[in-house]
Amino acid sequence: MKFVLGVDLGTSYFKLGLFNPDGELCGLGRIEVPKNIGNGSRCEVPVPRFWSLLQQGVAEACVQAKARPNQIKAVAYSSQANSFLLMDQKQQPLTPLILWCDNRAKFLPEVGDLFEKENFLERSGLGLPCSYPFCAAKVYWFQKQQPDLWNRAAHLMTLSDYFTYSLTNQFVGDAGTASLLGLLDIHNREWQPDIVDLSAVKLSKPLMPGTVAGPITPSGAELLGISPGIPFVVGSLDHHIAALGAGVGQLADMSESTGTVLACLNYTTTFHPKANVCTGTGLNSDTYYQLAFDNNGAAALEWYQKQFAPELTLDELGRLATDVPIGSAGLFARP
Repeated sequence: MKFVLGVDLGTSYFKLGLFNPDGELCGLGRIEVPKNIGNGSRCEVPVPRFWSLLQQGVAEACVQAKARPNQIKAVAYSSQANSFLLMDQKQQPLTPLILWCDNRAKFLPEVGDLFEKENFLERSGLGLPCSYPFCAAKVYWFQKQQPDLWNRAAHLMTLSDYFTYSLTNQFVGDAGTASLLGLLDIHNREWQPDIVDLSAVKLSKPLMPGTVAGPITPSGAELLGISPGIPFVVGSLDHHIAALGAGVGQLADMSESTGTVLACLNYTTTFHPKANVCTGTGLNSDTYYQLAFDNNGAAALEWYQKQFAPELTLDELGRLATDVPIGSAGLFARP
């Protein structure tokens, strides 16, 4: 049996699924992601922990699917956006993986002006003001608070860029997650130099979602415990991939997916950016996704489970919820 490995680089959990040629899920590893939070303003994952968690996920998925790692014949991913690390000239990490929810830049009021550039919405498609979750805000923080470290940086890689580089040795990523950085002109997939001064720091080349980045190298294969030489395909934003899997544009006009945030996404062939909506690159140059989200996502569900139903899994809670009438008889849960 041959399998495709799908890796969801989520914020709360990494999910690693083995799918057969018919697209059926045969094995799933679901690994909670512990973060280093420091004084409460940080949200980081050390690089060694990142790979250890992914290795655990591959092993769990293989056990559940009764599969051997050498039966995995291709790898692809979905990813969170605006999470990144800095690398030096020898491609060695200078920082841990800094997740989007890290708020070290929260008290720098200047970051609010970073997206106030001429025609920013029309170029980027990003209808949100810059705030601390954005990569650009934390880049500005490094420049102001840790200039010595910033001056040693040669590469800025998003989480999915780093995953791709580590497995293929290619400085490429995907345009779907790159669309949410606010640094990309999504019409030509070129980086905009006037948003934040990156100086000599390089970003990875954004490919269209679904593009083969290259074969997995021997060193990359060791990181996951799989075979070298198999194709690695760049994915896109996790909510984008979830919507495609749910049939958006085919079975329905819009998809709702609940991760750490709750997101609604639709597909369009017309570029029509608007305030409070993130417009990103679709599967080809003629399509776009439009995304709106709310922070009240799975974190609230996990809080409820831990406080009131620790003996039940999230799946069991979901099944119980299907029997509850819409409106929940007026009940509100406020973490």
